[in-house]
Amino acid sequence: MYNNQKAQVFSVDFLIALSLFIFAFGTIIAAGEFRIYNSKHFFEKETLKLEALTALDIISNSSLYGCEFGGQTIAYSINSDNFPSTVNYDQLKKMTGILDKNIEIYLDETLVMAERTDYSNAVLVQASVLVCKNSTTFSDLNACIIQENCNSAKVSKKVIKLKVTQ
Repeated sequence: MYNNQKAQVFSVDFLIALSLFIFAFGTIIAAGEFRIYNSKHFFEKETLKLEALTALDIISNSSLYGCEFGGQTIAYSINSDNFPSTVNYDQLKKMTGILDKNIEIYLDETLVMAERTDYSNAVLVQASVLVCKNSTTFSDLNACIIQENCNSAKVSKKVIKLKVTQ
């Protein structure tokens, strides 16, 4: 009769140890999966940020609507008389190569172009640009660059913001 009780105590100890082992093993597996998920999410976010930075460079350096003086387009400039009127949303997405994503573009805090969607998980990139008009002269540009008088009606400095989401 004593042998049966010892066998029962041994089997209960074994079941407790086995359940603790399974719990510990499951916790380790769950932690590993969580880390893999976070790494994948970080990689996707960084890839999206690189795509957004590339798109912002393309937008702010386009000869279609950049500030042009003497046949040369100024880098990081936007002609407000031509942008966004010379390009529509789909053309802009095609030009930047982000066809499968949604974008919003702001000049300072003014929304310039967008497709209505959920931007809660978006990546935001920004750059300073020179904003000019067709009537901007070289002397206006010179006053902005050298004298830092960039708050005129013809030429100003603004921040272009690009929001990109999957």
